[in-house]
Amino acid sequence: MEKTIVIKNIPLNDLRKRLKHLAHKDLAGIGFDFSLNIMETREPDRNIVLLRGGHASDADFLTLCDTLFTNLTGEDADAKAWFTPSDRTLQGLPQHEDILIEPKPAEEYSDDEGYMEYSYLVLTAPGGTVFQEDEEAFDKLPDYSTVEACFKPAEGKQGTYTTFTPVKTFPPSPEDIIDIRQKATLGQKLFARYVMLAFGGSKIGKVIGYGGYVVSSLVLLVAFFALVIVAVLGAWAYNDTLLPIQMPLYQYALIIVGISLTAAVVRGIRKSSRKKGSQKAGIVWDELKSATFCYALGIAIAVGLLQALVFGINENFGPKNVEYREAMVSEVDEGRTKGGDPNNKVVLFLPQTGAYIHLCVGEKTYYRPGMKCRLKVHRGLFGMYVADEIEDPFHKAGS
Repeated sequence: MEKTIVIKNIPLNDLRKRLKHLAHKDLAGIGFDFSLNIMETREPDRNIVLLRGGHASDADFLTLCDTLFTNLTGEDADAKAWFTPSDRTLQGLPQHEDILIEPKPAEEYSDDEGYMEYSYLVLTAPGGTVFQEDEEAFDKLPDYSTVEACFKPAEGKQGTYTTFTPVKTFPPSPEDIIDIRQKATLGQKLFARYVMLAFGGSKIGKVIGYGGYVVSSLVLLVAFFALVIVAVLGAWAYNDTLLPIQMPLYQYALIIVGISLTAAVVRGIRKSSRKKGSQKAGIVWDELKSATFCYALGIAIAVGLLQALVFGINENFGPKNVEYREAMVSEVDEGRTKGGDPNNKVVLFLPQTGAYIHLCVGEKTYYRPGMKCRLKVHRGLFGMYVADEIEDPFHKAGS
């Protein structure tokens, strides 16, 4: 029979999205040349996928099934496939018999990253014989062999064979025909060449592999710190901008932590919704431990970048016309650096707008609550005023 996949308990729209993702991401650029035709049946949420056009070898079909079934792991979908071995890419399977392909029921284990699931293919012949990969036979094949996998009957295992029952199908609509004919891009070709060199076993390949790891790690590290620096500069620019309502940075930090905890709990509940009752609490706790920090860091960097884009550009571009605002010291926070030097901060109240602004005054220790002063400001590119510095009360302009 022709290569056939039957998928139940998954809506047609979801199936289209998954197959398109396979075609454009997981299976793109690896040399496949055929299309997947989704054939609707009279039964709801039961569809048949046929391979049409081009050529798909038996090994290609196994790769397709393995990738598709792996993406369906953890879902309620029921997937099976049938094919008749007809070429020399697979060795050890009975010829001219319809072989059943099923995903082994997903097994679950817990590691440092939380609960994980995995599955693999089970091949069953009409007589119930289960086949497993024969790595020893594959290693003995000559280099020029076209065989891509070897199989042998699994000792002591007997499976249940399910026969494919033909059903009436409707012709596929254009959106149900998904091509897997994408050629490898230049980036994919370069990456494939790098993988061949890095993992080919030669000394120069090992050097290239280690060099690639080091360079990619350094690039990611530099990019990360660059994002953090830009985010910090954005936070400082926000702090210096005169806004009707302004929260201190520590309040922003508390809000970000709260959002991150909520997101981690919601994601943990969603992941645990289909698990057993005894595992739900553990999955939620694992999500809290592993994801809260990542969420908080990502949100903080995103907020900092947005602040740098808006408040940073406003502060550093535009007219530099200096203006003054009457202000009054509301709070004084006296601190010291690690070297013991004064590092004071003040909170100014602007009577004209009713806003508060937090400024660092460093070694200046003469500010006291209730003290009146003048704040030097300038108007930024977007029309928002930015605080520059407090006018020294002992060295006023024009005195």
